Amino acid sequence: IVAADRPALPARGPGLASLAVFPETDVPLAVLGTQPRDGATGASPRPGEARIVVRFNHPVVPLVPVDEQAGLPTPIAISPDVDGDGRWLNTSTYVFEPDAGLAGATRYSVTVDRGLEDVLGASLAEDVTFAFTTAGPLVVGTYPPGDATDAGATRPISVTFNMPMDHRSVEDALIVTAEDGGAVVAGRTHWISDTLVFEPRRPLAREARYTAVVGTGARSAEGDAALDAEHTWRFRVAPAPKVVRTEPADGEQG
Repeated sequence: IVAADRPALPARGPGLASLAVFPETDVPLAVLGTQPRDGATGASPRPGEARIVVRFNHPVVPLVPVDEQAGLPTPIAISPDVDGDGRWLNTSTYVFEPDAGLAGATRYSVTVDRGLEDVLGASLAEDVTFAFTTAGPLVVGTYPPGDATDAGATRPISVTFNMPMDHRSVEDALIVTAEDGGAVVAGRTHWISDTLVFEPRRPLAREARYTAVVGTGARSAEGDAALDAEHTWRFRVAPAPKVVRTEPADGEQG
């Protein structure tokens, strides 16, 4: 192509640099890729991990710092609505980050409206829509672990989730019982990030077996997603410490 035949590029923006790539004028504006991909399941809803990314084949905006992007187009619409911040990562990549993550076990639809223009005035010919589903609440770790035989009699019991949870619903859903007689263990709770910590009011009985259950009433903090099924694990408390050997041996002489 002869330089004189090229359409004029837009004026240099107030930011870092002018456009680095001259788009092919005979190729229409299109969406090259998305994150999550269309049809994805199990997308992370966690704050800091949940993000929506759309990448175009042409520069859509000039390259400017984040604090100077107020007048740039917002190319996507999300359903259900999500509060958050969007920014252009570069001239052709848009990133949206939710303020409080996404709701668990929820289908989201993202649309880029037709009519969006690139820097040379070419428009997106039709709406582009992609959809994905976030992961539901899951238990990803416990203390003691399931089938443990050496649980501490005075150590707290904890359960960790894959996302922020509604504290009250999880506390109500957790039940710890002694297998001998079925007595419910009383205690108090507190949270460390996405981990519920349960502190029994009295030390657990040595060598006794216990069952812990998180019921399906445990819900995510965002939305109304709940555990699909009860999460149950069992453990045995370690025996009391005892002396197994001494040196010198008891009664040893010489």
